[in-house]
Amino acid sequence: MKKLILIVSVLMTLLILVAGPMTVLAQDDGEVEANHPESFWEGSLAIVAPRIAPVGEEISMTVFLRANQEPFPGAGVWALTKERAEVLREELAALREANQLASSDTDLESIISIHGTFLGRTDENGKLYHAFNEAGHYTLATFKKHYFPGFTGINIGMRPKGLGIEAPRRAP
Repeated sequence: MKKLILIVSVLMTLLILVAGPMTVLAQDDGEVEANHPESFWEGSLAIVAPRIAPVGEEISMTVFLRANQEPFPGAGVWALTKERAEVLREELAALREANQLASSDTDLESIISIHGTFLGRTDENGKLYHAFNEAGHYTLATFKKHYFPGFTGINIGMRPKGLGIEAPRRAP
């Protein structure tokens, strides 16, 4: 009985190992592109900014391409309040579910301009400098056509509450 179970499990494993690659090889290239709209994206963006900054002080933000970590010129950067960022996330999720997020007809920059404040475009070094005039928590978003957007948070004028540990250097 143990031999039979062993033989059946080995046969099933071989069947899975052979059948898996065969289905991929049998698929036409056109089918792959139609089933995976991710091919629309040329890459994914990321934005790096300080977590905390004082009101009125100019800060530096850097946008880069995630694939090679190189600075990314010409990307638009927007600041959104917490409430508007949540509305934008819901809209992007609805577009994703309707398979319209990766459509050439969808203009993500115009969608985010409705919800956020345009801060500017990155220079040839992927940098953007901006000074916030109002305190608050913002979500920074970076977009460019055919690139998956990047997001990060920043607190302006707010000091985070932190915990500290006070202990003696030596304890018996």
